Amino acid sequence: MENGAVGDDAAAKITRQVEFYFSDSNLANDAFLLRSIEESADGLVSLSVICAFTRMRFHLRLSQTTPETIPKGVVAAVADVLRKSSFLKVSDDGLRVGRVHEMQKPEEVRAEVDARSLAVSPFSWKTTREEIEAFFESNCKILSVRVPRHPAVKAFSGYAIVEFASPEEAQRASGMGLNFKGADLKFQSKDSFETLMNSLPKKEQKERDDYVKGLLVRFKLTKIEKGAQQESEKKAEEEKKDEEKEEDKSKDTEDKDGEAKEKTEKGTQSDAVIREDLKAVFQQYGSVKFVDFSKGETEGYIRFETPEDAGKARTAAVISDEGGLVIKDYLATLEALEGQAERDYWKKIWDQQVKRRETSGQNRYSRDNRARNPGKQDRKFKGNSNHEDKKNAATGKRTIFQDDDDAPEPKLQRTE
Repeated sequence: MENGAVGDDAAAKITRQVEFYFSDSNLANDAFLLRSIEESADGLVSLSVICAFTRMRFHLRLSQTTPETIPKGVVAAVADVLRKSSFLKVSDDGLRVGRVHEMQKPEEVRAEVDARSLAVSPFSWKTTREEIEAFFESNCKILSVRVPRHPAVKAFSGYAIVEFASPEEAQRASGMGLNFKGADLKFQSKDSFETLMNSLPKKEQKERDDYVKGLLVRFKLTKIEKGAQQESEKKAEEEKKDEEKEEDKSKDTEDKDGEAKEKTEKGTQSDAVIREDLKAVFQQYGSVKFVDFSKGETEGYIRFETPEDAGKARTAAVISDEGGLVIKDYLATLEALEGQAERDYWKKIWDQQVKRRETSGQNRYSRDNRARNPGKQDRKFKGNSNHEDKKNAATGKRTIFQDDDDAPEPKLQRTE
């Protein structure tokens, strides 16, 4: 609706969506909106910010991702629609929106919402939130339906969190003997459901012990004193291959002057140990798979391809006159990583791999989704750089529900 025109069907969806944003069901757990309301002098939030939310962009058929790029005509049209809501109030200039009545303290509201919410199961993984919502609306009074995902597979868990109109209505529904598509529905408290979900193993986070032991070597770098350094360099030079010994002797004076100038320009930067320096030294003893080291650090890890290669490097360091391997102006002392220390290191590596895959998958999904449907994107815009606050409202551990694209749009009890 780039031209600002809003049809009746779109108007109903827009009203319902914005009412949900400011409802007790959502607002008590939405850290971003709570902070925006607190920082506002009149308790209202920028309507262009609201229009930039994922579901709103979908309803408005907009591809813009920031409040600044939302057309003024669209904001004005949405303001006209929301003025008809008895639950919301719109500023005189049509640029801000909020609740008619101020919400109670968030912790009190959360307690009330939890008291009238129940976890219901079983539902087929193909069941949609809309089907569950329609089923309960035909049998009892509800405010919202959420469909949480299983923490391991990130798919519908088979449970629905149904927020009823009151604790009494929740109790009445649980005793009705409801049947959904041939399955007798079971009801349990939201707290017990969250305990169950939090006890389930997260994806690829279970204890593993399937790594090859003995591949890791931990090293520490110590600056070599000048005298010892010169002696080490002398011995290292004597051990070089014949073709490497004589290679530089044939160069003329001009070449040598050029090299000296180049070294001077590099300055102290060439003295710092980098991963390539470490790999060049350690690969003399076997195949190096990975160098875990950052420039400027004094400790790191070398991962060899076989335990035998790692053993060769450790042996060479022990029997050397210096008690370690010389790397530029530093002496590297080595020790094997064994036992719990080795397990902890591998666990850290696996955890990092999982995070990278999840981040890569989210980025890939976001890119593909933008290409297919610009209106369905993650909520990202100026002023909401920490949108994850919404899922981490300050109440301790809570179930992670589906993303904003799947956020419920419940009917609200109107406040006259």
